[in-house]
Amino acid sequence: MSKTKSNPKETGYDWALFPQFYFLSAKILCKKLQDGADAMDRLTVQKPFLNSSICDDYGFPLHSNYHLIFPIIFNVKHGIELYIKTLGNLDRDEYLPIHDYKKLLNYLIDDVKQPDNKVIFEKLKSEIWTIIKKYYFGTYIPENMEWDADIQNQAERYPHREKCYKIPYNYDWVTEKLVNMIIDDIDFLQSKFREVWIKTKDNDPIYIDPKVNSPEAFLEKVK
Repeated sequence: MSKTKSNPKETGYDWALFPQFYFLSAKILCKKLQDGADAMDRLTVQKPFLNSSICDDYGFPLHSNYHLIFPIIFNVKHGIELYIKTLGNLDRDEYLPIHDYKKLLNYLIDDVKQPDNKVIFEKLKSEIWTIIKKYYFGTYIPENMEWDADIQNQAERYPHREKCYKIPYNYDWVTEKLVNMIIDDIDFLQSKFREVWIKTKDNDPIYIDPKVNSPEAFLEKVK
């Protein structure tokens, strides 16, 4: 097991904020893909995002819209990782500095500080694992199997990948069905993580909900 890192109280606001905006960024890009799908491309079903309308609009010509799948999936995966680490910070003011979902969830449950949180975290894992394992093993790509886990969160981050699932470069798998699934997954995970925040013991609303107060008010509270 990797050595844990302690978490300064004054970073609590950002731990609550950052994962939400990784999710939000992924969702915005999904919506852009949907809006940019060409009507003629949609008729082929296989490649609805073949055109380059989004990339053209933002000064990156000649690149098909489907390449946006890389930042979309990376943002989803990083959002999941940060959410799990945030719960560890809420429970014990420390986190495990790794990227492996399975180990992060096990650490969250097995090393729980507040006894009542163990049941809450176990229930969370049972509810979200079916979703997050798609991104852990890369089975959001239909041809992938649950063999090669991306324990370093590198599959969509680097062109050169080792010891993780493969990404086929025909891009036939980047379909509207996939984009709709990603949006549904984001909404589901956001709901479940937020539900756990509310239930977690010794949890201050100012820590978990950026709408409650400003960052300045948060910093004043934890002095």
